Order: sequence, then structure tokens, then C-alpha cells
Amino acid sequence: MQPLVYKELLNLEVEVANKSELIAQMTDQLLSYGMISEQQQFMEDLLRREAEGSTVIGHETALPHGLSTTVIPPAIVVYRIHNPIDWDDNHEVSLIILLVMNPEETDERILSAIRNLMFKLADDSFLSALKTKSREELYSLLTRSKEY
Repeated sequence: MQPLVYKELLNLEVEVANKSELIAQMTDQLLSYGMISEQQQFMEDLLRREAEGSTVIGHETALPHGLSTTVIPPAIVVYRIHNPIDWDDNHEVSLIILLVMNPEETDERILSAIRNLMFKLADDSFLSALKTKSREELYSLLTRSKEY
């Protein structure tokens, strides 16, 4: 069974000027790690979903959805921004958790992992931990069922 969380996709202290720059960096990274087959289409799919409504979930956190047929393995990708950026409607974010999924290949394991993540994100102490922990600790938080 393939993992959903990869240590190399947990990005800490990222320096970007704005949302567009971050999305370009995200898609570059996903392409270079073989997570997507086509960068431009993935970016268009991500931006289309962003245009449908805000993905800001509060506490300077956004949860964009990379639903695209270009996705090869599903993944949960984290970007911790050094200086918060405007995400949408004047909501500043410093933590972005990108869900990378192929809508044609989403199975119960992936949906269960996303439900588990959503449950965890409702807890302020979990969100706080995501914003302060090291890469190793962050990986443990995201791959364990309920430890933070």
C-alpha cells in the first residue's frame, strides 16, 4: 500500500511572495517528484477548484484540493510559509495542506485518510503542532491516528 504522506513533501519555512508563486512552487515540486504527469493541467484543475470557493479553514490554514486526472499517486502535501500570504478574500495563511488526488482513482483508504485529517484539523492543538514541529515530528503527526 502506497503512503499518502511523504517526508520530502513536508515543506517548512517556505519563502514565497503570494499565492500564485506558491501554487507554481507546489506544482513544480509535484512534477519533479513524479506525483503528477502534467503540470499545467494540474495547476488549472487546482485553480478551478480554488475559484469555486474559499479553502481557508481558519487559524491561518488553507486546505486546497488538487483533484486532477494528472495525479499519479495520491498525497497530502504540507507547506509552512515563513511570512503569511494572502490566500483569498484577505485571509492570510501560513499553513497550506494540499490534498493531491485523482478523482477517478479515489478509494476508501484515501477517503478514510482525508476524513481522519479533517477530524484532526478541527483540534487547535493539532493545528498548533503542525505549525511548530520539525519535519520528523510533522511526519509522525500526519501518519499516526491520534497522537499530538
